[in-house]
Amino acid sequence: MELLSIKKGYKLSEYGIFDRKTDKYIAGRTEKDVYKTLGLRLIPAEERVGGNEIKKAMI
Repeated sequence: MELLSIKKGYKLSEYGIFDRKTDKYIAGRTEKDVYKTLGLRLIPAEERVGGNEIKKAMI
């Protein structure tokens, strides 16, 4: 997710998503906000195994 954030001009941290240039807060109050901002569909935590959850979220 971090690489995807960088490609979109964002910085991802445990505090949320921030604009890479201005450091302005973009999203992150919920996991759903983070996924939506990155253009991904939310994958339930119990399905995030095997290391390919980002590929699943992009579908």
